[in-house]
Amino acid sequence: MSRKITLLLFLALISLNILAQSISSIDFENLKSDELSDAQITQIYRQAQEQGLSIDELSSLAIARGMSPTEVAKLRSRFNSIPDNKNSSIAEITATQNRLRTNEDDTKISKVNTVSVSDTEKKIFGSDLFTSKNLSFEPSQNVPTPKNYVLGAGDQVIIDVYGAAEDNYILTVSPEGSIQIRNIGPIPLSGLTIEEASIRIKTRLSSIYSGLKGNNPDTFVQVTLGSIRSIKVHIIGEVKLPGTFNVSSLSTVFNALYVAGGPSKNGTYRAIKVI
Repeated sequence: MSRKITLLLFLALISLNILAQSISSIDFENLKSDELSDAQITQIYRQAQEQGLSIDELSSLAIARGMSPTEVAKLRSRFNSIPDNKNSSIAEITATQNRLRTNEDDTKISKVNTVSVSDTEKKIFGSDLFTSKNLSFEPSQNVPTPKNYVLGAGDQVIIDVYGAAEDNYILTVSPEGSIQIRNIGPIPLSGLTIEEASIRIKTRLSSIYSGLKGNNPDTFVQVTLGSIRSIKVHIIGEVKLPGTFNVSSLSTVFNALYVAGGPSKNGTYRAIKVI
């Protein structure tokens, strides 16, 4: 039994000596902790840290090198008084930090993968058009009047007469669907395209502007659209904001759907009906 204990102590001493080669020059047997300065204590502690030894391992080494338990206790007390002493070896600190970084990285990767899968499962192609705050699909009104635009109540019509005679009219189509020109009377325009309305207005104006008549006229008329009317659109079904909306008369079905927030989660992008 004593041989086994002796053998174990011998192996332990060999192991400690291998670990402590950088502090092998220290004579622990004759070392007196009280006689060492703070700088010397710090130097011993630094050497132990660089070798990867904790205070417990360094204490075991000191005992194995002949230091009395009383002196070891004093030495440990001096080590613990060092301001940046963490009672842990550099190797232990580094290993702990690496484990924390690894766990943190694994957590981040897990979160990224979870979000990615979740977004892929829930995301519908084209839904970004209705949810993005950086996009706006309001119809532009600063465009030439489309020739096929159909006039209705609330549209503003601008009539310019130029040439030998000059005049200007800014008129709004009444709820009855007509405009009123002095000395001519009402001219029905509702339901006509802007091109058809131009022909009708020119014909009626020729009764007071003779220069509009004949093969060689010296007076001309230009009809354009001013402010456009708004129309009411009823949007029902599986949309995010069903209801009634006022939109520009230049709006398309897509513009109206955009105002309603687009199809809901239960809605479809393939079965949109205009009634």
